[in-house]
Amino acid sequence: MMSHWLQEGQKIIGDSHPHVVILFSDIVGFSEMATTMPAIEIFMLLTNLYNTFDKLVDKFNVYKVETIGDGYMIAAGHDENEKSTKQGKPIARMLKMAQAMLEAVQSFKMPGGVLRIRVGIHCGPAFAGVIGSKCPRYCFLGDTINTASRMESTSFPMSAQLTEAAVQDAGTPDAFCSLGKRAIKGKGIMSTYLMKVDPNGPLFSPGLLRQFVKLPELDRPLH
Repeated sequence: MMSHWLQEGQKIIGDSHPHVVILFSDIVGFSEMATTMPAIEIFMLLTNLYNTFDKLVDKFNVYKVETIGDGYMIAAGHDENEKSTKQGKPIARMLKMAQAMLEAVQSFKMPGGVLRIRVGIHCGPAFAGVIGSKCPRYCFLGDTINTASRMESTSFPMSAQLTEAAVQDAGTPDAFCSLGKRAIKGKGIMSTYLMKVDPNGPLFSPGLLRQFVKLPELDRPLH
């Protein structure tokens, strides 16, 4: 469809969206991994991992935007239809996607340990459109995307970090653990949250997380 529009001479293909949910994920320690593992092994790892994530994208009716190296970006809320709305609000589907991603990577084994990812989620307005005519890409632009990326880069291993806006959008505050005020590079001081342990599959390990932050909430039952 994008190629057809471009061939027809349409110059601008894009639109503003009042509310989208953006998720970023990356692999913990990928830079070191890339220097110690053969390139073919990195290629096979990313291929298998992203094939797994791609299937989850279809399952939860969210939209895969792009992959860059070990980074995986997803959006929801910009192209709602009857099928997607039957599966819940964009934020609800994205949270299920995050849970499924964190659970799925537990089956991936790495030399010297297991594969770990970190996830960041934010929601708000964004502009989405096609950029370029040679190998055109459908991109999302705006501060919402920048903030979601910061949530991922400052998250913790096997954790999904969310902004206050995303938690409010979810409407289920008890499902999250507050990290209080954090200094987020490029954003200043922000209130952020982690998804709590789910009875059907932990989203983060309190024991692991204690290595990074000290929170009374981690010593309480989370479900």
